[in-house]
Amino acid sequence: MNSNSPHLIPNVICSLADLKDLSLHDQGLFLLSRIPLLAPRGKTFWGVGLFRHERNRPDPNWLAPGIPKYEIRMTIIHLLCDPWREIVRNGYVAEAPPGNGWYEITDEGWAVLESHSVKVDDDYINQILP
Repeated sequence: MNSNSPHLIPNVICSLADLKDLSLHDQGLFLLSRIPLLAPRGKTFWGVGLFRHERNRPDPNWLAPGIPKYEIRMTIIHLLCDPWREIVRNGYVAEAPPGNGWYEITDEGWAVLESHSVKVDDDYINQILP
């Protein structure tokens, strides 16, 4: 793929290799598009907790829908590295307040997400599709 185009970013990835085939920027956008499931607008999330599975979280593969069970752990580890740093570096997520390990999607991050969404019945439908 190596798209570098947000309109080619799938909502479901079939394998870790498919994820790695996306450009780093697109991997970051894929990760960013998953975060509102845990932390909607105005909510913060613990940076490390984003990559842990706990009872109060969605499906264990919520960060990597479609990934085979045997690849989920490696996929989450991958997302924790470069794609996470990419969305932090681009200012799509930031510590809130700085230095405490809790993050939120920034206004810039929400603008990116909403630029690839359509509002339908007070809900946003993600348009980051192949």
